[in-house]
Amino acid sequence: MATGAKDILTLFTRCPTVDDYQRVQEISAQIYVEPHAIKDLKAFMRRELASGIIVEKDREGVVGYLFFERKKKSIEIVDIGVDQAGRRHGAGAMLVGRLIGYLKGIEDKRRLFITMQEDNMDTLLFFKAMGFRGRLVRNDDSIFDTINMSYQG
Repeated sequence: MATGAKDILTLFTRCPTVDDYQRVQEISAQIYVEPHAIKDLKAFMRRELASGIIVEKDREGVVGYLFFERKKKSIEIVDIGVDQAGRRHGAGAMLVGRLIGYLKGIEDKRRLFITMQEDNMDTLLFFKAMGFRGRLVRNDDSIFDTINMSYQG
């Protein structure tokens, strides 16, 4: 038997359920000062054009999430989060890749976009590597400018 063999774990995606909201809240607490409230997650998912994707790692459960909203000519990524321990292992790429696949499968080609603070370099570089292009937006009302990252399918 070989020593040092890595335990191979499989990532897979699925639609979120109410049972996932606690774990989504835990992951969002690693990212934001104020994590998502479960009542807010439920309210978002009840919206007609809102949806989400969960990524799981076998034997570990939910390691990431992506929530998006379909608009008339675009799809907005409202939030994406991956557990700190699961970052840089393909979970985020799997989430965004699944949404890009959805975008390519619809007839009326839509733009996929996310808006983030300009100082969020890790996320900016991640979306750039996924094929998104950025545009700086000056915000006079905030100490941070934002960057609109978009992907045209």
